[in-house]
Amino acid sequence: MDWYSLRPHNLSCITMMPQDHPLKNIDRLLSYAYYINKYFDLLDTIFIVLRKSYKQISGLHLLHHLYMPITGYYVIRFNGYGGHLIVMGVLNLFVHVVMYSYYYISSQIPPAKRRIWWKEYITLLQMLQFVIIFAHNIWTLMQPRCEISRVLTYMVFFMSVAMFLMFTNFYTHAYILPKKKKKKQKKVAHD
Repeated sequence: MDWYSLRPHNLSCITMMPQDHPLKNIDRLLSYAYYINKYFDLLDTIFIVLRKSYKQISGLHLLHHLYMPITGYYVIRFNGYGGHLIVMGVLNLFVHVVMYSYYYISSQIPPAKRRIWWKEYITLLQMLQFVIIFAHNIWTLMQPRCEISRVLTYMVFFMSVAMFLMFTNFYTHAYILPKKKKKKQKKVAHD
């Protein structure tokens, strides 16, 4: 029997497993991994400040890295482990593995930083993550008999929309506008 078939839910309404469920420790592990990861993100911000690399810190960066550890604490404290939010946590852990792999490679091999072509796609992956979280929350809210915290679901829904908009703004300023500016400069130089 596989792990998923033992879980007492389906993807449209992921309820929390009972405390005595044989797989409850997996929910605990995933919840704590997500929660601890938020503190590593916060440490990342602290190290940026200590290095005085202020240009790396944006409103998005600050909001996300200050908001998420606090939110993670309250979710675990008042909601418990797993359930509906496991989708968000697993997606976010995956995105962070990809993102921190890029940071590690670029910090250990500085010449490679210019040749790592997938940096831009990390931001797109983050945006896709928020679209999936947004859609998953909409779908869950549409289930009339789903017994999960509606308040928490709305909170995650609005957070995913806000984060998507902030990442879209970042993506536009970091990748789209510079390409347009470069293209315009080439055209002026060519004429």
